[in-house]
Amino acid sequence: MSQHPPIGGIVPLDGAAPELSYPGLSPQLLARITQLWSAAGLDFDSHWRLAIRSLQGFRALPRVETSASSTDVDLVFLFDQSVIWVRALHGAANAGRQQGTPGLSPAQWHGLAAISARLTEQLAALRLLALTDLPMPKRPATSGGAISPAAAPFSASRNGFMPWASIIPPTPTMPSGANRC
Repeated sequence: MSQHPPIGGIVPLDGAAPELSYPGLSPQLLARITQLWSAAGLDFDSHWRLAIRSLQGFRALPRVETSASSTDVDLVFLFDQSVIWVRALHGAANAGRQQGTPGLSPAQWHGLAAISARLTEQLAALRLLALTDLPMPKRPATSGGAISPAAAPFSASRNGFMPWASIIPPTPTMPSGANRC
Protein backbone atom coordinates (compact mmCIF):
# COMPACT_ATOMS: atom_id res chain seq x y z
CA MET A 1 0.00 0.00 0.00
CA SER A 2 2.52 2.62 1.05
CA GLN A 3 5.44 3.76 -1.01
CA HIS A 4 7.75 4.69 1.86
CA PRO A 5 7.32 6.58 5.10
CA PRO A 6 5.81 6.64 7.79
CA ILE A 7 6.72 3.62 9.86
CA GLY A 8 4.97 4.97 12.93
CA GLY A 9 1.96 6.19 10.99
CA ILE A 10 -0.13 9.23 11.76
CA VAL A 11 -3.02 8.98 14.16
CA PRO A 12 -5.54 11.83 13.88
CA LEU A 13 -7.23 13.15 16.99
CA ASP A 14 -10.06 11.04 18.41
CA GLY A 15 -12.79 13.50 17.44
CA ALA A 16 -11.45 14.12 13.93
CA ALA A 17 -13.59 13.37 10.90
CA PRO A 18 -13.00 9.91 9.37
CA GLU A 19 -11.83 11.34 6.05
CA LEU A 20 -8.75 12.76 7.78
CA SER A 21 -7.56 9.16 8.21
CA TYR A 22 -7.71 8.62 4.44
CA PRO A 23 -5.54 11.28 2.77
CA GLY A 24 -6.22 11.26 -0.94
CA LEU A 25 -9.67 9.63 -0.62
CA SER A 26 -11.91 10.24 -3.61
CA PRO A 27 -14.41 12.98 -2.65
CA GLN A 28 -17.04 11.26 -4.81
CA LEU A 29 -16.66 7.98 -2.92
CA LEU A 30 -16.81 9.74 0.45
CA ALA A 31 -19.92 11.67 -0.61
CA ARG A 32 -21.60 8.49 -1.89
CA ILE A 33 -20.85 6.49 1.27
CA THR A 34 -22.03 9.25 3.62
CA GLN A 35 -25.14 9.68 1.45
CA LEU A 36 -25.94 5.95 1.73
CA TRP A 37 -25.47 6.05 5.50
CA SER A 38 -27.65 9.17 5.83
CA ALA A 39 -30.37 7.66 3.64
CA ALA A 40 -30.53 4.74 6.09
CA GLY A 41 -30.79 7.16 9.01
CA LEU A 42 -27.31 6.28 10.30
CA ASP A 43 -24.46 8.55 11.38
CA PHE A 44 -21.35 7.39 9.52
CA ASP A 45 -18.87 9.37 11.65
CA SER A 46 -19.95 7.89 14.98
CA HIS A 47 -20.12 4.33 13.64
CA TRP A 48 -16.71 4.73 12.01
CA ARG A 49 -15.23 5.91 15.33
CA LEU A 50 -16.75 2.96 17.19
CA ALA A 51 -15.72 0.33 14.65
CA ILE A 52 -12.53 1.51 12.95
CA ARG A 53 -10.91 4.05 15.23
CA SER A 54 -11.17 1.64 18.14
CA LEU A 55 -9.42 -1.24 16.31
CA GLN A 56 -6.35 -2.57 18.03
CA GLY A 57 -3.30 -1.10 16.29
CA PHE A 58 -5.37 1.52 14.44
CA ARG A 59 -3.41 3.79 12.17
CA ALA A 60 -4.41 6.27 9.54
CA LEU A 61 -3.29 5.78 5.99
CA PRO A 62 0.00 7.44 5.13
CA ARG A 63 -0.11 10.17 2.52
CA VAL A 64 1.27 8.88 -0.75
CA GLU A 65 2.34 11.86 -2.86
CA THR A 66 3.51 9.74 -5.79
CA SER A 67 0.14 8.07 -6.40
CA ALA A 68 -1.58 9.09 -9.64
CA SER A 69 -5.06 8.06 -8.44
CA SER A 70 -7.01 7.56 -5.26
CA THR A 71 -7.59 3.86 -5.94
CA ASP A 72 -5.41 2.50 -3.12
CA VAL A 73 -6.94 4.80 -0.53
CA ASP A 74 -10.45 4.16 -1.85
CA LEU A 75 -9.96 0.40 -1.54
CA VAL A 76 -8.83 0.69 2.09
CA PHE A 77 -11.82 2.94 2.79
CA LEU A 78 -14.15 0.31 1.28
CA PHE A 79 -12.36 -2.45 3.21
CA ASP A 80 -13.01 -0.47 6.38
CA GLN A 81 -16.71 -0.41 5.47
CA SER A 82 -16.69 -4.20 5.71
CA VAL A 83 -15.03 -3.97 9.12
CA ILE A 84 -17.81 -1.65 10.30
CA TRP A 85 -20.49 -4.14 9.21
CA VAL A 86 -18.71 -7.16 10.72
CA ARG A 87 -18.39 -5.30 14.02
CA ALA A 88 -22.10 -4.40 13.82
CA LEU A 89 -22.89 -8.09 13.23
CA HIS A 90 -20.81 -8.95 16.29
CA GLY A 91 -22.66 -6.40 18.41
CA ALA A 92 -26.02 -7.74 17.22
CA ALA A 93 -24.96 -11.33 17.91
CA ASN A 94 -23.89 -10.41 21.43
CA ALA A 95 -27.16 -8.57 22.05
CA GLY A 96 -29.15 -11.51 20.67
CA ARG A 97 -27.26 -13.93 22.90
CA GLN A 98 -27.57 -11.81 26.05
CA GLN A 99 -31.26 -11.09 25.56
CA GLY A 100 -32.17 -14.61 24.44
CA THR A 101 -33.66 -13.34 21.19
CA PRO A 102 -35.71 -16.08 19.50
CA GLY A 103 -34.65 -17.44 16.14
CA LEU A 104 -31.36 -18.99 17.21
CA SER A 105 -30.49 -21.11 20.19
CA PRO A 106 -28.17 -19.63 22.84
CA ALA A 107 -25.35 -21.81 21.50
CA GLN A 108 -25.94 -20.54 17.97
CA TRP A 109 -25.95 -16.91 19.14
CA HIS A 110 -22.72 -17.63 20.98
CA GLY A 111 -21.24 -19.24 17.85
CA LEU A 112 -22.21 -16.26 15.69
CA ALA A 113 -20.66 -13.88 18.22
CA ALA A 114 -17.48 -15.98 18.31
CA ILE A 115 -17.20 -16.13 14.52
CA SER A 116 -17.77 -12.41 14.09
CA ALA A 117 -15.23 -11.62 16.84
CA ARG A 118 -12.64 -13.80 15.12
CA LEU A 119 -13.44 -12.24 11.76
CA THR A 120 -12.99 -8.77 13.27
CA GLU A 121 -9.58 -9.80 14.61
CA GLN A 122 -8.56 -11.11 11.20
CA LEU A 123 -9.75 -7.99 9.38
CA ALA A 124 -7.91 -5.75 11.86
CA ALA A 125 -4.74 -7.81 11.40
CA LEU A 126 -5.01 -7.61 7.60
CA ARG A 127 -5.49 -3.85 7.80
CA LEU A 128 -2.47 -3.46 10.03
CA LEU A 129 -0.40 -5.78 7.85
CA ALA A 130 -1.27 -3.80 4.71
CA LEU A 131 -0.57 -0.42 6.27
CA THR A 132 2.76 -1.29 7.89
CA ASP A 133 4.36 -3.17 4.98
CA LEU A 134 5.12 -6.12 7.22
CA PRO A 135 6.07 -9.28 5.33
CA MET A 136 3.29 -11.78 4.75
CA PRO A 137 3.39 -14.66 7.25
CA LYS A 138 4.75 -17.91 5.88
CA ARG A 139 2.67 -21.04 6.03
CA PRO A 140 4.34 -23.69 8.22
CA ALA A 141 5.65 -26.62 6.24
CA THR A 142 4.27 -30.03 7.05
CA SER A 143 5.89 -33.29 6.15
CA GLY A 144 3.97 -36.01 4.40
CA GLY A 145 0.64 -34.23 4.68
CA ALA A 146 0.67 -34.46 8.48
CA ILE A 147 -1.20 -31.77 10.34
CA SER A 148 0.58 -30.00 13.14
CA PRO A 149 -1.05 -30.31 16.59
CA ALA A 150 -1.63 -26.54 16.63
CA ALA A 151 -3.62 -26.73 13.39
CA ALA A 152 -5.55 -29.87 14.36
CA PRO A 153 -8.66 -28.01 15.62
CA PHE A 154 -8.93 -26.33 12.22
CA SER A 155 -8.17 -29.37 10.07
CA ALA A 156 -10.48 -30.95 7.56
CA SER A 157 -11.84 -33.47 10.03
CA ARG A 158 -15.38 -34.76 10.31
CA ASN A 159 -16.42 -31.19 11.19
CA GLY A 160 -14.52 -29.66 8.28
CA PHE A 161 -12.99 -26.24 8.83
CA MET A 162 -15.32 -25.46 11.71
CA PRO A 163 -13.76 -25.36 15.18
CA TRP A 164 -17.11 -24.10 16.48
CA ALA A 165 -19.02 -27.12 15.09
CA SER A 166 -19.40 -28.59 18.56
CA ILE A 167 -21.71 -25.72 19.61
CA ILE A 168 -23.80 -25.52 16.44
CA PRO A 169 -26.18 -28.43 15.96
CA PRO A 170 -25.76 -30.32 12.68
CA THR A 171 -28.13 -29.65 9.82
CA PRO A 172 -30.46 -32.57 9.13
CA THR A 173 -29.57 -34.41 5.94
CA MET A 174 -32.05 -35.08 3.17
CA PRO A 175 -32.94 -38.65 2.18
CA SER A 176 -31.05 -39.83 -0.89
CA GLY A 177 -34.11 -39.69 -3.17
CA ALA A 178 -35.30 -36.23 -2.06
CA ASN A 179 -35.61 -33.33 -4.48
CA ARG A 180 -32.62 -30.99 -3.95
CA CYS A 181 -33.70 -27.80 -5.67
